[in-house]
Amino acid sequence: MNDELTKICLHDYSDVKELSDTSLKLLISDIIDIEEVPSALSELYNRDKFGAMVLAENILKNNLGDEYLQGAIIEFFFEIDKQYVVNFLENNIAGLNPYIFGCILDCFSVESKQPFGQSLTRGFLENLFQRYQAYNEEEHARISDNYDWFKSSYKEILI
Repeated sequence: MNDELTKICLHDYSDVKELSDTSLKLLISDIIDIEEVPSALSELYNRDKFGAMVLAENILKNNLGDEYLQGAIIEFFFEIDKQYVVNFLENNIAGLNPYIFGCILDCFSVESKQPFGQSLTRGFLENLFQRYQAYNEEEHARISDNYDWFKSSYKEILI
């Protein structure tokens, strides 16, 4: 095992910025330290945009890590490619984990007054409201704050 891989496995580094591209990719792809993956992904994106996006997409497509990591990946994509998140949502809305759905609602809420948020159609927004309604009571409770913020952010469009 090389020295840098040993550092990763032992969490013997102070900042992901000191890791090589190869080590960052390994940390992300093997989810060696789940709490460091979002930081590693951001750092890798600064160095290798395509490589970071491929690894992030792999986490989402293969349902890797936990819901918190996947929520962080959604936020990562939203920062760099909002349309990717729209497409992801449209393709996965039926079985979407409520926590991840809540993260997406938050992303859209932040943008409600921006051109992107204003460009979301009434039909698209109504689909999100319908998806929320399809969750059970326990799932509603988990994401009620996300939903309430979203609902208030888009009230002018949905009136």
